Amino acid sequence: MKTTLPFLFSLYRANAVMTRRLSGHGLDFNDLMVIYYLNEAEKKQLRRIDLAHKLGLTASGATRLLLPLEKLRIVKRADSEADNRARLAVLTPAGEELLRDALATLEMRLEDAISGDAKKMLPSFTEKLDEITENLLEPEYKAEAKVRWGDTDAYKQSQEKTKKMSKAEVEEMKKSTDKLNQELAKSMSKPIEHADVQRLVKKHYEGICFFYDCSLEMYSNLGNMYINDPRFKDYYDKYASGLAEFLNKAIQYFCKHNEK
Repeated sequence: MKTTLPFLFSLYRANAVMTRRLSGHGLDFNDLMVIYYLNEAEKKQLRRIDLAHKLGLTASGATRLLLPLEKLRIVKRADSEADNRARLAVLTPAGEELLRDALATLEMRLEDAISGDAKKMLPSFTEKLDEITENLLEPEYKAEAKVRWGDTDAYKQSQEKTKKMSKAEVEEMKKSTDKLNQELAKSMSKPIEHADVQRLVKKHYEGICFFYDCSLEMYSNLGNMYINDPRFKDYYDKYASGLAEFLNKAIQYFCKHNEK
């Protein structure tokens, strides 16, 4: 606690300082994050649920954050052609121009504020900070999983299997999963029907079956969830941009060609 709280307080203070430094552009730091993530996204648009996940907010929290940006015409709403239920947040040309100005200002100030040694540490620090954030969110994920699947046999089997695993076994499982995801990322240059890709997908499927009885129909549904749930999509896409989409297509091929 003696080291954790000062760390969290420093994060909050940094956020407050960044917000003051950006106030000349009419933005706070949350606004900057919104338009930055939209600018980085394909077609400069994101589903609101995906944006909420990137910001660490609930869907309603992201909606409240977007309202003033929409009034200023920095962001606009749009319907998703791929999913009738989804609503998109789209960066406007005015938002792009505002982002360029804000980033130019921020970059100059950060260049003076961050020393060479500190700059070298930023990638590893960012990785660790993301890890801490995911650990803080884990209870929420578990609670949601229990609500959504708590009555299913698959959930009960998975819970029983996890309880029996030692800490060392859990760590080893994480390492092997990480290695498999890296191999999947490296295979993205190959067609989904390629033998190497399908071998990795089979290994991925067997990894899930280790925890519970997963039918091919259930596995196909999981593949779809990897692209529709922003948490899963971000998890796979951190290995390589587009991996979630690639894996889903490879899973659908695997399921179709392994039906009895």
